[in-house]
Amino acid sequence: MSDIILKGKGVWYRDESGVMHPMSFPPRDSEHEKHTHFHINSLTGKHFKELHPDLIGKWPMEIAAGILARELMERGYKDESGARRKPASKSSALRLAKTMFNMATDDFNRTKRDSGDDFHVIPKPFNEEGVLHSEYKNNHYGAHQHKRVPTSERMTRTEDGKLVNNYARNEKHPTLGQHLESSALHIAKEFQDVAKKMGVETSIGAKQNVIEPQQITGGVTRRYTSNEKDPTSKDNTTYPRHYKDKHAELAGYGQISPMDVVSVLPGDFFNPSTKGNMSKKIMNQLMEMGYDQPTARSMARAPVNQLLYGRGKEGSETGLRLVMRNMAATIGINDNNDVNAIYRNHRDHFAPLIRGGDRGRNQAAIEIMAMLKTAEDLGIEPSQYTRQTPPASVVQGWRDVAAANGGKKIDMAALGSIDEAHSMRGKFTDNHEHLHDSFPDYLSGGSVAESRPIQPIMPEEELSPPTPIDTTQTPLAQEPPSGVIQPFQQTQFTMPSFGGDRLQMSNDDPMGVIATIMERVQMHDAGGSLITKYDPMNNYDMQKLGQNVGMSSIDVRAIAMSLGDWEVIAKSFNTTHDVVRAIKRSCGGALNG
Repeated sequence: MSDIILKGKGVWYRDESGVMHPMSFPPRDSEHEKHTHFHINSLTGKHFKELHPDLIGKWPMEIAAGILARELMERGYKDESGARRKPASKSSALRLAKTMFNMATDDFNRTKRDSGDDFHVIPKPFNEEGVLHSEYKNNHYGAHQHKRVPTSERMTRTEDGKLVNNYARNEKHPTLGQHLESSALHIAKEFQDVAKKMGVETSIGAKQNVIEPQQITGGVTRRYTSNEKDPTSKDNTTYPRHYKDKHAELAGYGQISPMDVVSVLPGDFFNPSTKGNMSKKIMNQLMEMGYDQPTARSMARAPVNQLLYGRGKEGSETGLRLVMRNMAATIGINDNNDVNAIYRNHRDHFAPLIRGGDRGRNQAAIEIMAMLKTAEDLGIEPSQYTRQTPPASVVQGWRDVAAANGGKKIDMAALGSIDEAHSMRGKFTDNHEHLHDSFPDYLSGGSVAESRPIQPIMPEEELSPPTPIDTTQTPLAQEPPSGVIQPFQQTQFTMPSFGGDRLQMSNDDPMGVIATIMERVQMHDAGGSLITKYDPMNNYDMQKLGQNVGMSSIDVRAIAMSLGDWEVIAKSFNTTHDVVRAIKRSCGGALNG
């Protein structure tokens, strides 16, 4: 899905009233030379008042070492003999964490020198006393390089020799402008290699070759990636986690866990899949609990297994999400704005991330409960969104497992009903005076030209000749000269029609033919047109693609089916060329394949 990896959606902060604010750079009159920029509220020019005292005065690399130290204390590591152990104290854990960063730096520098690059070697972060090297104590900015760029080609310094420690956007955001995004972790690959050798699971550099704002601020701020919902979207449920406790306190339904939800799950969640999706590990664990092999096998194939022990994250093609989508479709959550508003109100009044679950399981549990409450409000009986009666042994088996693991039986009537939005949801500032259109001249470094994501290597596609234009036709006065394709104006893009399952354009429409030619050329330049990812005629595909690019499914379908200059199409839909390009490539297989 590399085409959907566009640009991030900004770094955001939620204040004590629940109002969301986009972050930028520290103001000119702030102490931006003395502290990491991630700790300075770009609205006030002061430290975020929510910062934990232990973080103030520290730089990102020091904070990363502290995070790793906590992970070592919680999860342990493998020593030289392969034995699993944990540090004896917090101080020894911190020493080990700093040693791991130094080891990774040694590996990084060795590769650089072997490739003949002495300019981009970097100092060990920590000396023998554990003190951070001075080169890491600044806010010098440079261009971010994709994590796939090999170490031998990685640039760590700007032309003046200064170490890059901060990344701004490589290209300004259309509404948020230029802003601080993340802290550099040049040694991300080597660090992850060291961690793997030592049997250490760490969040540092696990997804991106950076140290994230949420890590540096302890959850006070959060960077929203391109693969997440837009933070201003009504469907966004992910916020900076600092105020999660306050959010939970104000949630009308209080806390809920996946184990609790088992007691009210509709029957389809217990129906064993016939298409795989079975965890042998879970089956074996169930057999160890005393279940016979056929029952354990059926239980391990049921979608509820994924809710409790697997992956509940939205977008996953799992049995759990399939049942949830069917349930949502029956209730009309995505087809009716009024129903959707009811659903969102219910959803927001369940506290997220209650029992520390991962991989989206808690969020899935909350969404299921919100759908159940929505159906209750609409008078929809459970039988209407239950397609098949499940085996009684599977239902009882999972309910027993849930009860044994602390799951509480939910009384839907006793929960009551919420008819208003959560007071900390959907609140966004309209003050954007602190945002910057370009990189500030009072800061060190800057953002270099856009670094585009690495695209998959596509086979060269031969463009088939377009339908010939009837050259005997007398051109109209306003038509361009023969053989010349002029830039389209604002309204000059064309919506094609569909004949059967194939895209069709009338052959007697010269502008339509020109649009078709332009479309094929742009698609070819984008890397190919036969990628089958999303079908514009499939509602679910359009909803999913819309979530990825931060647009409505209707607009996504319209863009996919429009022909003409992609720049013009982008302006017409108030979006960017990159978004149009991603949609076109993602739907190219269905339209042109």
